[in-house]
Amino acid sequence: MDAGDLLLPKLPASLSAQHRSELTLQADLIIKAFNQMGCDGVAVGDADLGLGKDFFLKMAGGANFPFISSNLMDRETGNPIVKPYVITEMNGLRIGIIALISRDAFEDREGQPLGELDIQDPYLTAEQMVRQLRDRTDLIVLLSHLGYQGDQAFAKRVKGIDIIVGGHTAVPLYYPPVVNETLILQNSAYGRKIGSTDIEFSKERGSFGNAGIMKSLRETLVSLEKKIRTLEAQKPGKQRDEALESTVRYKEIVGKKLQTYGQGKPFRNRIISLHEGIPSDPGVLALIDGYKEKLANLSQQRKREGCGSEPET
Repeated sequence: MDAGDLLLPKLPASLSAQHRSELTLQADLIIKAFNQMGCDGVAVGDADLGLGKDFFLKMAGGANFPFISSNLMDRETGNPIVKPYVITEMNGLRIGIIALISRDAFEDREGQPLGELDIQDPYLTAEQMVRQLRDRTDLIVLLSHLGYQGDQAFAKRVKGIDIIVGGHTAVPLYYPPVVNETLILQNSAYGRKIGSTDIEFSKERGSFGNAGIMKSLRETLVSLEKKIRTLEAQKPGKQRDEALESTVRYKEIVGKKLQTYGQGKPFRNRIISLHEGIPSDPGVLALIDGYKEKLANLSQQRKREGCGSEPET
């Protein structure tokens, strides 16, 4: 899954015809690479619309995976510009995937063509989606382009979202928080890292607990119990008694924390940095080689035509 801004970088208010052609080749490469890798859903981000709705829809038309946005509408027709949600099945679980974006994502984007688009209230849309999908799914995932602070506020306000996969602010959450039973995930931008989260999940909905923290708390309890036994075996005295009382009190605190975490469904989160030591997929490498060749041909064509790089607005 991807939380948006997949196809394009943040663009200036104007760019040259050559730059636009290069970006088109880049977006096409990304679509084809994701087609090979396989993907359950991609949210529409503000950067994806940097060259306009028509450009985005043309690029998205080449994808064999769904672009999703639950609240991004065509102003003229009133219909969503892409799928508002999808339901996929994995290991016997029905997973509903929705996606949201807010107007705040466009505040720093001068000249962004929102005139032909309408963004509905993300909170109201989410509540509607949850009502629509709750009885049809075992798990609801939100691909959020609201930003990390927006994700936290969203989890506090809207019930029924099990997992938020966030984007826009690109904050790598190595230790993702759980807010009101909603697990919030987010990763870095530009494909520098990939996030992997393993979840022990059943059809009974509930909160989540970090398996790593659970393990650490259990190990701490074992260590504290050993220390208590050692102190109890020592001769009573002021220093020994104070240490024993402090250790027992701390053990109670750790035990309560473990009890709280233990009620959640365990998850294990990893953020993996991509580097040259990781083997490359031959099919994707072939796509990249083809992209580089097209890019070189485009540059040669521009030179032959004697074209400059004057900006287009």
